[in-house]
Amino acid sequence: KVKLFKVFGEPMIDVRLFASEKHSYLLINFHHIIMDGSSMQIIFTSLAKAYAGEVLPLDTYYSYLEDEKIYRDSEEFKKSLKFFDDRYGGDDWCRNIEPDKVEQGNTNEVIFIPANFTPENMSRLEKSGQISKNGIVIAIAQLALAKLTDREKVLVTSTFHYRMDERKQAVGSLIVRTLPIGLEVSKVHTVKELYDSIRKQSLDAIANCDCDWVEEKERPFETDALPVVYETASITGAEFLAKLGASMEPVPTMNKSALQRTMLQVFERPDSVTVQFSYMGTIYSRELIERFSKIFCDIADTLVNAEAPENILISDLL
Repeated sequence: KVKLFKVFGEPMIDVRLFASEKHSYLLINFHHIIMDGSSMQIIFTSLAKAYAGEVLPLDTYYSYLEDEKIYRDSEEFKKSLKFFDDRYGGDDWCRNIEPDKVEQGNTNEVIFIPANFTPENMSRLEKSGQISKNGIVIAIAQLALAKLTDREKVLVTSTFHYRMDERKQAVGSLIVRTLPIGLEVSKVHTVKELYDSIRKQSLDAIANCDCDWVEEKERPFETDALPVVYETASITGAEFLAKLGASMEPVPTMNKSALQRTMLQVFERPDSVTVQFSYMGTIYSRELIERFSKIFCDIADTLVNAEAPENILISDLL
């Protein structure tokens, strides 16, 4: 039986080993507050190395946390905070789909958006647009949100794995920064200009990401922006387990509560690309989310089917 975690006063991870006559099963149950895909990669890689008898580097998570506390009082932190305030502050940004109902409770609902994505056409879009696959999905999400809400300025967020030096790369826990990426519709005229804007904003945000402005400023379930996440199979480090003759099998979560208002996740596997949209069912109707899904698919199909998608006019997509 898998029990729910208590965030305060108890461990956020539970590890059990079960053995049968033919196989051994290692069950790792953890709260997302301490681990994500990149930290799973470190854990599974370390597990494979330890099994092979290799000496592992020390985990530097606690020294990292101590440095984070000290850094919050520095001038560099204040400078980074001001950068984001100047760029993304104010109430004129549309940060998410606007709720269309109010009910008591907190339930997480999921739909799968049937976008015409494949590993091949995503790689083609990446090459022609000179932008990452994550950047492509950010652009489509921004345009879909702008069209659905009829807003001039929309803001989504992207996750950056904050492992920029050797010490952080050894941390077997969650180290991420949430980067704001905005779209001002009247300031971009083609998909290429939108891609250029996303790329520049991403680089500027990474340069200032010692301060996690989104975590500092967002109010959960009130002002949280739509998160966009693009993940590939390699992020979990499952290939290192394969060297041991082992495989990984995710177990569905027992927690049915929403972590935020919405989340757009794209999972790329060797033979498929799946788009999953999670939303808080007590404030959004399924009809509204399906409208967003339809708009997202229409824009995605237009890009996928175009010979030169980067030359498409933004006005034609909206």
